[in-house]
Amino acid sequence: MDSEAPIGEIRRGSRRWRKLVLILLALPAIALLLGNLLLASPWSCRWIAGIIQARTGLETRIAGASWSPWNGAALNGLEFLQPVALRPLVKEPLFQCASVRVTPVWRAWLRGRLEVRNIELDSPKIFLPLEVISSLAGSSPPPAAPAPAPPAVATTPPVPNGPPVPS
Repeated sequence: MDSEAPIGEIRRGSRRWRKLVLILLALPAIALLLGNLLLASPWSCRWIAGIIQARTGLETRIAGASWSPWNGAALNGLEFLQPVALRPLVKEPLFQCASVRVTPVWRAWLRGRLEVRNIELDSPKIFLPLEVISSLAGSSPPPAAPAPAPPAVATTPPVPNGPPVPS
């Protein structure tokens, strides 16, 4: 009997290895796709906006978010709303930006250090009403008065104790 496999047929074990290799190669692309779908969801946009709002103290809105290993993370449609007291008077948001892209330094992140290579703002708009500027100017502490000069101490030249030395 001949123990060799007939020509033209593929062994069952090699098919499994091929499927496993294809799945492992497709896994990063699938993870990237699912991660971006999750970031684009309204729930995650509210979650990211809540984190930014906790850090800045301003109500924040985000239209969408995405990330890639090449371009970093992007926030689309970022808006900081006016303070609550000014919202009836001012309809425009305090800060509005079409997109904010943050490019990290991946090697530093792998070592546990958070480093950013660059931050790009696409068409930022800031709308500061005069009321906000005046409240910022009014809330600053008054300038400190100049410190008084130290009192001058009168010094007298030293008096020799002994008789004068003849020269």
